[in-house]
Amino acid sequence: MKTLSILCLLLMSCAVTQKKEKTVGKYSKDMTIKKIEFQKPENWADAYYQKTYFLVENPTILESFKELNEICKSNDIDFSSDYQAVRPSPVKFKKETITVMSKSGFSKKVFISKGACRELTLFKAPNKKTGKNIRSSIKSMNLIYIYNQGTYLRELVFNTQFQDVKFLIE
Repeated sequence: MKTLSILCLLLMSCAVTQKKEKTVGKYSKDMTIKKIEFQKPENWADAYYQKTYFLVENPTILESFKELNEICKSNDIDFSSDYQAVRPSPVKFKKETITVMSKSGFSKKVFISKGACRELTLFKAPNKKTGKNIRSSIKSMNLIYIYNQGTYLRELVFNTQFQDVKFLIE
């Protein structure tokens, strides 16, 4: 008898309980939560490349302070694609592009992040107090180039007034 009661107790503790649906009026609430997964867009270049970059040394930004300021106020877009199946960056990019040019004649329209836009605007700002701007010149830019999509600024490095210090923005 003792073993029968232990067996009943074990069976009752392992029983599955089923919750009833809550009804509101004549409609039932479906409490199913769907997990949304990142869907990588198809691009022919996915099978050819892992990453494609341009590394531009000592580039010039063709836009003026006023133009950069307007770009920074423009709408944002998401960085939505890469050759790797990775989640998009949470950092927003500006919908308007800037023009990056090298001394050798290389020129490219580039989408820049909100933070890089701010830093470039501060770099181009007319500085009334000499020696106060940490950004003395642009040392280099690392640009992500995605076929059929565009070019995005990944990394920006400024030379500073200190010879042994560089200012890096990602």
